Amino acid sequence: MLSREDLAAENEPLNFEAGKLGETPFHYAARNTTGILYLRFDFDVSDLPAESLTELSLIKDLLGYLNTDAHSYGELSTLVNLHTGGIQFSIDNYPDLAEFRGDRRVFSASVKFLPENAAKAIELVNEQLLSTQFTDRERIRNLIGEIRAGLKDTLLSAGHIAAINRAASYFSESGVFQDVTKGIAYYRFLEGLTEDAALTAFTERAKAVLGETVRSGRLLIHLTAESAGKAAVLPLLTELSARYPAGGKGEMRFRFVENIKRERASAPLPA
Repeated sequence: MLSREDLAAENEPLNFEAGKLGETPFHYAARNTTGILYLRFDFDVSDLPAESLTELSLIKDLLGYLNTDAHSYGELSTLVNLHTGGIQFSIDNYPDLAEFRGDRRVFSASVKFLPENAAKAIELVNEQLLSTQFTDRERIRNLIGEIRAGLKDTLLSAGHIAAINRAASYFSESGVFQDVTKGIAYYRFLEGLTEDAALTAFTERAKAVLGETVRSGRLLIHLTAESAGKAAVLPLLTELSARYPAGGKGEMRFRFVENIKRERASAPLPA
């Protein structure tokens, strides 16, 4: 068993660097990663309206499962498995602890890879971000059905958590985010997409919403790797922002208005 003498008397310093690659903010954490590089691209979407955040929450689950301009989704899956340890997309919000100006909402793409696969790994991430096709409506319909079924199971298995998050959306900015991206409001959005007109409207908007998100002025790059891995990937990251359309955050369109409601959700959840 460990004793108090086995514990260091001082905290281990956090090895973390914050700087810029050209005009792009860059964060680097030096860690013993056994040669693996962990790379994340964060796109600040704090200005986007709640409706766009809801659509981005669905888009993140579709990326990688649809054709791109260069590959079918089957070919893409093979390439991702061959050259990376996986590519994931997410959307999250973080409190602004520095300036206390509301939450920071972020759409992220994460990938892990070995140094010799760096160029291909970044290329595959960009392929999904920049050239995913949202034209195969039947496949999108089927994928949405799977996503909706999984979310329904999650909400029903933890109904008290779903209710708390829904109630928080009445008076909290972060509560609104949780509700429209992974809560009851998001489930109702997915339910609405069972209608042909709503599905068509979403597929027509999806590329524009993703295009407004993936812009150089929104980008923050995070890298966790050993120093040799950093040296291998840094030249590729320096050129990265040039791949994305110019532009950053625009006028704030995320509006939070306190709205205390009297409602209930039953099982099965209503559309």
